Amino acid sequence: MSPASGIETIFWDIGGVLLTNGWDKDQRADVLGRLGVDLEDYESRHDAANFYWERGLSTAKCFFDQTVFTTPRNFTFQELWSLVCAESKVLHPECFDILGVLAADERGRVATLNNESRELNGDRL
Repeated sequence: MSPASGIETIFWDIGGVLLTNGWDKDQRADVLGRLGVDLEDYESRHDAANFYWERGLSTAKCFFDQTVFTTPRNFTFQELWSLVCAESKVLHPECFDILGVLAADERGRVATLNNESRELNGDRL
């Protein structure tokens, strides 16, 4: 970043760039499938609840109460949340090297811009 470039801020997406996607269809199928959750039933409620969750208008607990815990389960929210967070894996370690160089450069800012829920994003950051 240089004054001549006019670039003052670089925005990074986390899901699919630095880390795996946060709670996309593949992660949902894997985690919920292992827990014995009916995926079709879950997906029928996902979009409506996710609208509020990914905008910071509801909590993860509320989201999963509306999508998973609509019937009694043999696991808790905390157990499910741990599995959700464990789905985050580094995709490209070299991106963190680039990010570190950019973050250390005091001539500009580095920020994230994404559509993940606040809680999931906080865990991933």
